[in-house]
Amino acid sequence: ALDFDGSRILARIRGPQAALDLIGEEIAHEWPEARQNENGVWREINEWRFAASAACIVKIPSTFYQLPAIDSVLRAANFRFHASGGGAFVLGYSATISADEELASALTTGCLNALVLKGESARRQIGRDVRTAVADGLKHAFDPENRFM
Repeated sequence: ALDFDGSRILARIRGPQAALDLIGEEIAHEWPEARQNENGVWREINEWRFAASAACIVKIPSTFYQLPAIDSVLRAANFRFHASGGGAFVLGYSATISADEELASALTTGCLNALVLKGESARRQIGRDVRTAVADGLKHAFDPENRFM
């Protein structure tokens, strides 16, 4: 697993112990500041421990190449973030800020969209509107009264 938490790259490597020892030595040689055996970090990520204290959590679909743009948008909005799955999605979270129009505007400017997972927001999807004509047609067919988002 390869993840990024906004300040460091996290790599979880599994395999036979002999191979792990060799890989660990190589990592220590190439990056002396690297820390190994940080199981607590992975536990926090896998169990979403940050969610309990977060006032707002947004999920941003992304690619690896969008991470710099996401980084600048979320940092400007005082959000911390965690990118997972090689950048397939980003979880942005803040302990004090809601998914307000300022964040939605910043996402739109960065050509990004997000799903609000936790927090106060007038809409569940914020940022760039990514609906298509097909999606709009399906929405209208199954929810003509527009009772659901």
